Amino acid sequence: KWKDNEFSRVNASCIQGPDYVCNITDLQPYTSYAVRVVVVYRTGENSTSLPESFKTKAGVPSKPGIPKVLEGSKDSIQWEKAEDNGSRLVYYILEIRKGISNDSRKQNLMWKMAFNGSCSNICLWKTKNLKGTFQFRVVAANNLGFGDYSGISENIVLVGDGFWIPETSIVLTIIIGIFMVVIIPVVFVWHRKLKSQKTPREGLTGLINEDKELAELRGLAAGG
Repeated sequence: KWKDNEFSRVNASCIQGPDYVCNITDLQPYTSYAVRVVVVYRTGENSTSLPESFKTKAGVPSKPGIPKVLEGSKDSIQWEKAEDNGSRLVYYILEIRKGISNDSRKQNLMWKMAFNGSCSNICLWKTKNLKGTFQFRVVAANNLGFGDYSGISENIVLVGDGFWIPETSIVLTIIIGIFMVVIIPVVFVWHRKLKSQKTPREGLTGLINEDKELAELRGLAAGG
């Protein structure tokens, strides 16, 4: 590598022909290299070619750092940023699952997304009323795709008022929707029933008033 400023021996698979064609593996993406060939003769002497430089293509991001609790905090998770490897980082996905215990076989260990967004100077996610023991992992994405997941964090104990993850808001929305679907028709039927009961009473009152007026007129006629 140019940044190391020194040559080191690498393992390469070569095909012999008019020219040797060698394949070098385990190179980093979007990195400048210089390569040279050393020929060793049976006599022990050697001959070294002039170096040839090249740069590898951009690739997906590297692994981010393993998530951990922010020092001095009980509800914030931080991780080290990934290398973009020549393509602009777009976002990170932080995933969460219940912490593993001796009784982990009975637990639901599926990963759930806790955060999806970009980072500025540091990568930090603050929990919202999350309480319990959890594990975290994170993956970065650039314009070429997703890199590898970070290592899985140790069990992290978070302190909060209650357990809240994105699925909670979905459940509450469904419950409110069902409540509205059930209660609105009931209120509408109840209102119509009251209205239907009120109408005959108004009609009956009108008839009583008419009967009183008719009786008064008859009384006046008889008196005259």
